Amino acid sequence: RARVTVSNVKSVFDKYDDNRSGKLNLQEFKSAIESPDMQTILASVDIDSSEAEVLFHLLDVEDSGHVAPSEFAVRCVRLSGNAKALELAILMRGFTDFSEYFR
Repeated sequence: RARVTVSNVKSVFDKYDDNRSGKLNLQEFKSAIESPDMQTILASVDIDSSEAEVLFHLLDVEDSGHVAPSEFAVRCVRLSGNAKALELAILMRGFTDFSEYFR
């Protein structure tokens, strides 16, 4: 079973980082998420890749429009485990977006 480390995430990111920024934007992330290497990484922490856009926005907590390999590795581990942790994170992100809408 693969481990989520910055170095193995970085090797996948490097393959899909079209603009060579060292980070992935949403389009690059969507391409990377479909790769067998990334599927293995996500499976190792029990994260389903079927909702790539939602996952991207959960990982991009600063709303910068990109995710660095270190952010991906650390935050995926935090979201790992049972589906409830990921579902709770999705719910919390939605609530935050909702509350900011009404400010």
